[in-house]
Amino acid sequence: MALLAVLPIQALAVCESNSIRKVIEPGLFLVIKDRAEWQSKESCAEALHFTNTIIEFQDMSWNFSPERVRLGKNGWSMREQATVIVLAGDKSFRMGVDKSLLATNGRPMIAQIVWRLEGSFDEVLIGANDPAEYVFLRHPVIPDLETNRGPLMGAPAAGLATADRAPGAGLRPTP
Repeated sequence: MALLAVLPIQALAVCESNSIRKVIEPGLFLVIKDRAEWQSKESCAEALHFTNTIIEFQDMSWNFSPERVRLGKNGWSMREQATVIVLAGDKSFRMGVDKSLLATNGRPMIAQIVWRLEGSFDEVLIGANDPAEYVFLRHPVIPDLETNRGPLMGAPAAGLATADRAPGAGLRPTP
């Protein structure tokens, strides 16, 4: 393809083509589909397994907000319409110090983790045994339901804190 010969490596390319997906691997591949059409074009069906997101429309109604797409230093990404919960840990008896507050690259480990998640999710919550320790993160901190019972006590507390968001919302385990 003549385009590939002149396209610099790591170039930002935006195109409207299912066929070109077979030769170019974009950082983000979106498919736009009319809700009224149950069958996709053959070229779309062949590229569908590469899709990051399928955007559906009907008349002038879309299930997509362009502001969810971000271009960062590592390429394109889409902010998930979801809440992520970081379980901050517990007393770390075996180490003698709270692991989440250990410095990595000059910042607490938990700050590094939260920083990486912030642009990818609508909301970041912290589940913690001692909420006061994590105020510096500037995200809501959900106290454990029972203190001093281990880091997994943050999971049910966070589930209760998010249960009223939307149908089917609440804590859902991820692999």
